[in-house]
Amino acid sequence: MQNNAFQPFGPTYLITGGPVQVLTVNNQQATSYRIRNITVTNAYIAWSPALPSGNIPSITSISPTAGIPVLNTVGMVATSVEVFCLPQNAWFRSSAAGTFEVTPGEGI
Repeated sequence: MQNNAFQPFGPTYLITGGPVQVLTVNNQQATSYRIRNITVTNAYIAWSPALPSGNIPSITSISPTAGIPVLNTVGMVATSVEVFCLPQNAWFRSSAAGTFEVTPGEGI
């Protein structure tokens, strides 16, 4: 685990209503992702590790309800920024198109 400032390893991706894979542009694999909710509303973002087959994983980004948890999903408040340690070459999907920006890298 890194304890230094966040260092980007690739471009910032706009996460849409469909799965988007966030990749680095250097020879290092990201284990941290800086995620920014670019809207003025709370929203959910979900992730999935890359599949060994290289296929696009099935990801749903929905809010949990009482008694029904949702796997690999986190809610973020409006205009917030967080750094999460997630699988390399992860795929992301937001609960609404154009809600999140995700940057791969290392650090906090």
